[in-house]
Amino acid sequence: MKQFQGAGVSVTSTSSAVHVTIQKDGVRVTVVVPEAVLEWFADAEPLSSGSKASDWCDYEGYDPTPTSELERDMAEDVTSFVTRLLERELRYAVDSRQPTKGVLEWQFDGRWQQALPFVVPAA
Repeated sequence: MKQFQGAGVSVTSTSSAVHVTIQKDGVRVTVVVPEAVLEWFADAEPLSSGSKASDWCDYEGYDPTPTSELERDMAEDVTSFVTRLLERELRYAVDSRQPTKGVLEWQFDGRWQQALPFVVPAA
């Protein structure tokens, strides 16, 4: 197992996955990228409660896109998500109807936008 840690960021690599944990603004976000499949997972939780927001992305089996292209797309998506987590201010909103669930938001251009669960752009 390899591990890196610094300034609220921890990266751990095992034989089965890479785990990136970012802790800032009272929120802990964990991104897990398995080694053997084209999918990744993200969880966010406030440090002060038991609530959690989660989502995942998978890339295989939807169309005949070559694996190399899917790998590149996934790497770009994970990198973009982690970069935004590091660069933007974060906040976590607990769902008042279901206190074990919530939404991770990040600030962009002076507005709060939902980061997790993921929002699929309109077509």
